[in-house]
Amino acid sequence: LQAKDPGWMSMAKTQGYIRIANLEARDTRPRAMWTLWSAAILVWIALIAIATPFIPDLLDVLKFPYVFFVGLSLLFLSFGFLICRLLAVEPEPYAEQNTDLLARKYLYFRRSRTLLVYSLLVSAAIFSEIVALMLLMQLSGSLVAWVGALGGMAIGTLGGGLGIWSSFKRAELNRIFLENMVT
Repeated sequence: LQAKDPGWMSMAKTQGYIRIANLEARDTRPRAMWTLWSAAILVWIALIAIATPFIPDLLDVLKFPYVFFVGLSLLFLSFGFLICRLLAVEPEPYAEQNTDLLARKYLYFRRSRTLLVYSLLVSAAIFSEIVALMLLMQLSGSLVAWVGALGGMAIGTLGGGLGIWSSFKRAELNRIFLENMVT
């Protein structure tokens, strides 16, 4: 605060505007997140259980490309869980008027964005695991390449759509915030 406004403790404002955040505790976590993460982990385990009988040599599981893709899918799941928890607690700005509308819009934004990021990361985890299992089952290299390419394209498109949607929603929230500031 002092770097932004050296006179922040004085009664007279010496520099420009300082953003004020609403520190009121709000229900920010999507209600179904534990259920969704449990379902994602069950799907992950089920894919391994279904593919295991079709793997010619189970010792191949310890070789480089398979460990890499399975580890990558676990990384997507574990970091995804942490990222979604952090996204759900973003502080919202404090408008001096009409704060209920802004609070409702921010709650919708946080919940929707968290669910979309969940979808993105779980999709990436599942596709990484599918590629690993296809390699382990020694399926055709071209089939694995097609599945990887289509999965990567779908995940990239979902990520781009999430970024565009977030930008538009953030602009809408900023517009509501600025309209409700007392000048």
